[in-house]
Amino acid sequence: MPRRRAARDSLVNVALRGRPIESILIERDAHYQVVLTPVVADDQIVGVLLLGAQIGSELARELRAQMRCEVTFLSGTTITGTTLSDPEDRAALLRMLGHLELRPTTDLRNLGVQRVNGPHFVYLTLVQRIPVSARSAQQLYVMQRSFDPETSFLKVMQEDMLVLAIIALVLALITGLFFSEQIIRPMQRLVRGAQEMEQGNYDYPLGIKRRDEIGYLADRFSEMRQRERAYLNSLEHTARLKSQFLSIASHELRTPISVLRGYRDLLSDGTLGTVTPKQQKALEAMRDYLTRLTRVAEDAAHFAEVKGERLTLDFQPYEVEPILRRAVGTALAEGARRAVHVEVQCETMTEPAECDAENLGNAIMQLVTNGIRFTPDGGRVDVHAFEREGSLHIEVKDTGIGISRRSCASSCRTGCPASRPTTTSPRKASSSTRPASASASRSRAASSRRTAASSAPRAASARAARSWSSSR
Repeated sequence: MPRRRAARDSLVNVALRGRPIESILIERDAHYQVVLTPVVADDQIVGVLLLGAQIGSELARELRAQMRCEVTFLSGTTITGTTLSDPEDRAALLRMLGHLELRPTTDLRNLGVQRVNGPHFVYLTLVQRIPVSARSAQQLYVMQRSFDPETSFLKVMQEDMLVLAIIALVLALITGLFFSEQIIRPMQRLVRGAQEMEQGNYDYPLGIKRRDEIGYLADRFSEMRQRERAYLNSLEHTARLKSQFLSIASHELRTPISVLRGYRDLLSDGTLGTVTPKQQKALEAMRDYLTRLTRVAEDAAHFAEVKGERLTLDFQPYEVEPILRRAVGTALAEGARRAVHVEVQCETMTEPAECDAENLGNAIMQLVTNGIRFTPDGGRVDVHAFEREGSLHIEVKDTGIGISRRSCASSCRTGCPASRPTTTSPRKASSSTRPASASASRSRAASSRRTAASSAPRAASARAARSWSSSR
C-alpha cells in the first residue's frame, strides 16, 4: 500500500512541476490508465487534476467484441481483467507467462505468437506491454484466439473445396461429353465418310441431322458425294465406251492387216511376178510395219479384254527364266536404238511357277519396254526374279523418271479377275512396277503412260501376291 501511494505521489509530483503526464496507476488488484494535468490559478500551480479509467474485465469485454479474441490484463502475475471464463484457461496462461520468465529488459515485440494448451482449446497467444506503462511494473495485456475453431474452419474450407473440385470435375466431364456428342462425334462421322468414299463406298450413313453449322457441312458433304459418284459413273461409262471402241477397232483392223500381209507374201514369193531387190527391200519394210501394226491391234484387243474383265487366263507350270529372257529380248529388240543397259537376274526356283506364260511375258515385256523408253541413254534397267515365302516376285527397276508412290498406287488400285478360278499353288507369279523417283514434275505423265503396262501383270497374276519396288 505505501508503495502504490508512492507511485501515485511520484506522478503527482511530476505534474506539479507543470508537465502533463499519462501513465498506468497501480492500485490494489487493479490498475488504471490515468492522465495528470496541472491546475493553474494566477499563474501558479495550485493542484493536479487526475483522470483515469480502470483497466479490467469491462474493457476486456469491449476489446473482445471488437477484436474477436480473448483479452486479458495483468499487473505482474495478477490478472486484473479477462474474458477467459474458465479458471483452467487462466491458469494455463499464467503458467505460460511463468515459463517465459519475463524481465524488464525483455523486448516483447520479438517474442512472437505463443501457443497455450488449455483444457478445452488451444490458444494462439500474443503478449505485449500496456502502452505508457513502466517496464519495471510489468503491466501486460494478452490477446488469445482459439486455434481449434480456426483449424475446424480450415477443415471445413478444405472439405468445401474438395466438394467444389468434384462438382467442377463432373461439370467438366458433362461438358466434354456434350462437346464430344455435338462436335467431335459428327466430325468423326464425316472423316469416316470421307475414308469410305475413298474406298468406293458412297452410301456410308453419316447420321447427322442438325440445323447448325455442322449440319450444313454434313449436307454439303452428302451433295459432294453424290456429285463425285455421278462423275465416277460417267468416267466408268466413258471407260466402257473406250474399251468397246478398242475391241471393235482392233477386230476391224485384223481383216485389212491380214489382207495386206497376204498380198505382201504373194509379192515377196514372186507369185504375182518378179520382184526387184529394191522392191524386196520395200516389202521387208512393209513386213516390219505390218508386224508392228498387228502388235498394236493385239495390244488394243488385250487392253480391251483387261478393262472389260473378259480376259481368260491359262495357268500352267512354267519355268520362269525362259519367259523372263524372251520378254526382255523382245523389249530390247524394240529399243535397239537406245543406249540403255538391261541386266537380267533370275534366282534358282524350287519348282516351276504356275502362271499364264503368254500374259506374264507380255507384262514383263511392257514393263521393260517402258523402262527403256523412259530412261535416258547411259541408264540401266534391272530385271530380278526371285522366290519369297512361296511366291514368285519379279522386280523391274530403272534409273528413269519414275512415278510417285501415290500415282503408282492409284494406277494399280483395281484388278482384273480371271475367267476361271485359279488353282491353289504354293508359288504364284507376281510382278512389280517401276520404282518411283524424285521427278515429281513428270510423275503424272509416267503414270498415265504405264497404265496399260501395269494392267497386264495384274491380269497375268490375278489373285497372286504383289511386290512393289520403291528403290531406284
